[in-house]
Amino acid sequence: MESGKRVAESEAPMKDWRELLYERWDKDWMPRLVAHIAKNPEVFEEVFDAFVNLDGRIAHRSGFILGSVFRQQPNLLLPRIGILLSKMKEPPSERYRWHVIWYLSHCKFPSEHDGLAATYAFEELGKSYAKPAVKNAAMRLLTFICRRNPELIPEYKLYLEEVIENERPTLANQAKKVLQDLKKFEV
Repeated sequence: MESGKRVAESEAPMKDWRELLYERWDKDWMPRLVAHIAKNPEVFEEVFDAFVNLDGRIAHRSGFILGSVFRQQPNLLLPRIGILLSKMKEPPSERYRWHVIWYLSHCKFPSEHDGLAATYAFEELGKSYAKPAVKNAAMRLLTFICRRNPELIPEYKLYLEEVIENERPTLANQAKKVLQDLKKFEV
């Protein structure tokens, strides 16, 4: 009976994505929403536009759901990296920067974006008030960029040493692992 209920729910028509974003997050409908957004270019563009141009709850939730869409289909992110990075200087919403850093830290993107991506990742990593999750994503992004641009490793090491000295143990341990990993790529 339970599996029949799930099949019926999975075939039910999808509500408007805005309504779903305002509802409480539900692990059962989340994959359906992600798939719906990824399959429908018009809906994807609406969600992306809401993230890039709005502020508040809808922008944050749009950004969150886009992370899952981009993980499922990185090809949707790649042509939009320039747009996302161009708004980093004056972000449209409070959490915009962390979402973008998280997106970039979870995909392989063209090296033409390395400079700006590294600049913003260094800024977030250097903020004393940045959340550990943001710093972790910034470290993951910078590690990826430093592998392609070993000349950035000395500066990155200074940031990592600061993290080791001043952050909570889990983040400090991650920074120590990154330092070890960087030895392979130093020039």
